[in-house]
Amino acid sequence: MSVRDKTYTADDVAGALRMVGVTEGDVLFSHMALGPLGLAKGCRNTNETCALVLEGVRSALGSSGTFVVPTYTYSFTDGKDYDPATTPSAVGPFTEYFRSRPGVTRSRDPIFSVAAEGPMAEELLNNLPASSFGANCVYDRLWEKQAVIANFCLTIEFLTFLHYVEEEWNVPYRYSKAFEGRVRADDAWHPTTWQYYVRVFVDATLIDLGAFRGRAIKEGTVHNTGLGRGFVEAMRCRDIKILLTSMLDLDPWCHIKGPASDVLDNRKSLMQP
Repeated sequence: MSVRDKTYTADDVAGALRMVGVTEGDVLFSHMALGPLGLAKGCRNTNETCALVLEGVRSALGSSGTFVVPTYTYSFTDGKDYDPATTPSAVGPFTEYFRSRPGVTRSRDPIFSVAAEGPMAEELLNNLPASSFGANCVYDRLWEKQAVIANFCLTIEFLTFLHYVEEEWNVPYRYSKAFEGRVRADDAWHPTTWQYYVRVFVDATLIDLGAFRGRAIKEGTVHNTGLGRGFVEAMRCRDIKILLTSMLDLDPWCHIKGPASDVLDNRKSLMQP
């Protein structure tokens, strides 16, 4: 069979996840790019493909596992209200399919919301602080649960978890910014102020996790296997945090392309009231 002709099944999805270290009962977080996987066997449309992938994920996790996906919206930063029940995900068709499923819980974070299904969903997503990456945020809870991040056709460099580590470390190229709007909960709209650890918007602060991924490969903490025409790549949150932090301790600028001489001056001016 040629690479072009490769298809995949739900069993293939489950097998790939097991190959990269996902076990029954895990908490799993995944960034998804399903298109590069190619054709899902027997599927005629996007929803059927999403259902097949989810079937494979659930098979790997078992009934005791919890699946979490990003359903980021970002629109709150442009002054738009956020309703967890209706505001669409802006990060791909699988995430929109998943968050719309009965029984799936979605967080109230109006910028970096996530959706979850499984026995740990409520504990991971309820009673969050009004901060996307601060203490006790979703990513802090994923770290506490020793979750796995397994990306579909995206390397571990696609890593929102990074921003949680950056805020905890207090990197010099980001700062906390408050956004105001309304969030819907309990059948009512609530004025909300939400903290987002934004980067200083100069070219020097563009993220580059190539060195991080290289170190993880060398140390054997990141795992990659083929699936369809693509791949799955995974790493445990505990290993991610240990490596990211150790690299930041040596060089606070190691994960970005800078620094530029004006980064700190820009950060100082932006943080002034």
